[in-house]
Amino acid sequence: MVVVVSTTMLMIRVVLVAPSRGRGPIVILTVRGSLSRRLRSLALVSAIRGARRRGCVDRRGRFRAGKVHHVLRTQIADGFRFLWQQPFIRATTFVYALANVSVPALLLVIVVFGKQSGLSSSTIGALVAAIGAALLLGSLASPLFRRRLSMRGIILLELWTALGSGLFLVWPSVWVLVAGLLPNAMAMPVTDSVLVGYRVAVTPEHLLGRAESVRGNIARLIDPFGALAAGALLSSVSARATVAVFFAWSAALLVWGTLSPAIRNAPSLAELELP
Repeated sequence: MVVVVSTTMLMIRVVLVAPSRGRGPIVILTVRGSLSRRLRSLALVSAIRGARRRGCVDRRGRFRAGKVHHVLRTQIADGFRFLWQQPFIRATTFVYALANVSVPALLLVIVVFGKQSGLSSSTIGALVAAIGAALLLGSLASPLFRRRLSMRGIILLELWTALGSGLFLVWPSVWVLVAGLLPNAMAMPVTDSVLVGYRVAVTPEHLLGRAESVRGNIARLIDPFGALAAGALLSSVSARATVAVFFAWSAALLVWGTLSPAIRNAPSLAELELP
């Protein structure tokens, strides 16, 4: 069983190996990160002390695997419970987890249809890079959007711009598809900036990691189905029909986001004191 405590600068890995007969579990502790050796040692000691406080380590320093499993289940349940009890966080978590399904799907359409249209690999790579550049531009412009739009306006902006793929239905060209996706790519980091800021502001400190891990896992579990569905559709129907499916998907999410009471009553950005 493996327990990982991770930050951007440090990772503590605790591995519990199945015990041999008559002995307790073998514990392997490793610490990686950009911190100094002394700070890594202090972090490791702190992690062990925290595990002891939770009853995961006995007085002799031996880990109790059953207790560790119980603590992990409790923490996951706490994170999911908090997420579910917050209507706005719950609504945006599922709306955007489902909206992100279209992103890898449409990128796959660009690659496949671009090849069918006779574009070179370098041209297709440049088209995909243009979407990445739009994401970067949206990140740089996010303060401007936050000053001029409400949180609900920013959320609906991303949902509306997701309909840009519909241009491909009128003019089935890979260039048109990329052009239709660029506004949505710019809107994505703007939405992330306000939603992440809100979640950090309202989530109690001791629940922040738990709630974020639950939310992130929900999104990661749903993500692969977009490319999977797009691949299945492209192998059986045209690229236009494939894009039409994901356009309808985005339209349904727009209706959901527009009518959702939690999003209609979205909190004010001024209350969060975002820059």
